[in-house]
Amino acid sequence: MAKENNITISDIANMSGVSIATISRILNNKGNVKEETRKKVMDVIQAVDTNGALLGKFKKHGGNLIIAVVTNDANPLISPFINGVNTCANSKGYHVLQYNCFNNAYDRIEFEYMIKELPVAGFIFQQIVGGNELTDFIAARFPTVVSFEQYQTENISSVGIDDYAAVKSAVEYLITLGRKKIALLNGDLSMPFTVRREQGFLDALKQADIPIRPEYITYISVSDFNYNLARNAARQILSLPDPPDAFFAITDTFAAAVLKEAKHLGISVPQELAIIGFDNTDVSTMTDPAITTVNQPCYEIGYQSCNILIDKINDPSLASRQVWVNSEFIVRDSTR
Repeated sequence: MAKENNITISDIANMSGVSIATISRILNNKGNVKEETRKKVMDVIQAVDTNGALLGKFKKHGGNLIIAVVTNDANPLISPFINGVNTCANSKGYHVLQYNCFNNAYDRIEFEYMIKELPVAGFIFQQIVGGNELTDFIAARFPTVVSFEQYQTENISSVGIDDYAAVKSAVEYLITLGRKKIALLNGDLSMPFTVRREQGFLDALKQADIPIRPEYITYISVSDFNYNLARNAARQILSLPDPPDAFFAITDTFAAAVLKEAKHLGISVPQELAIIGFDNTDVSTMTDPAITTVNQPCYEIGYQSCNILIDKINDPSLASRQVWVNSEFIVRDSTR
């Protein structure tokens, strides 16, 4: 049996010097394309698609070989996540098209153009955008996966970690260190994962009979992961007459901001203030002291999201799935 060469339409577009949309029009026999361009593209395909794998897959899926990934590029998790998606997609002959929804905003017209003009086979959402409106709109028309979330409907699968359990365990660790005045720097509660993480935080305190102090809990937007806003929020809490002796921050960026502000105020870490972040991004190892954190396996989440999506593309009758991947608690010097 001939071995599949995994040539993608992105490869063909690069070798031909034309856009993916042009490749789609040629293979679907649609639109106006110069005969010279058509011949050049078909010559490239004939030369590299030696076993007909690309053309066969293209015809099987009605010409749709693009996986659209909706992301927020301000999120520090995006690079390993996209690497995972790309590795899976490329191994199966698909091309990844990334659409950035910075600050949780999107252009409906651009999405409608993408759906109409490009050979999109399915969507992966790295985060919920614009509430559930856009996700539900897309899921009604395409196979759809939501990543980093516990989100499952009849049409939508999801891949992520157990945010609640991860945060609860991290706060319980702080309690074992003798910390009882624990603050929370959370994202705004418009994102489902921030709600779950806050609940894990609160339940850990309740089960240890530690009073919940509202003045120790603050919220800022996670849409742009703003370091300066996090510093300002940390300053307000650390400047209280009775400041906390531990801080849990919803991201490593926010944890780094807490650490910076503590140093500015002359508070020693971890002797006077223990700090835990979340995500295990590069920033958690670049600070002094390095930050204790929860590792999210972003590459694996990306790979599995893409794999589940392609399974659904190949077999639309498959039921939606909610897939959990394991997180890992990493102890560093900010809590020792």
